[in-house]
Amino acid sequence: MPTYDFLCTKCGQKFSQFLAIKDREMAACPGCGAKEARQLFTGFLYNKGGKSSASPGSGSPGGGCSASSCSGCSGC
Repeated sequence: MPTYDFLCTKCGQKFSQFLAIKDREMAACPGCGAKEARQLFTGFLYNKGGKSSASPGSGSPGGGCSASSCSGCSGC
């Protein structure tokens, strides 16, 4: 099931819920219980063919690249 982000129009709390597409109109705020939530539109990650779309060096905690961990580099 997809995750949807919502904003409660009654109390203003932002929250996320795993819901079936047909159930997203029934999202209830975990803070106040109101079913007056507005769906927020957020981005998503699409990975075609199982290969990483990350740029070279993005896998390193320091943002750099090491020859042993980056197959996309040419000897950095």
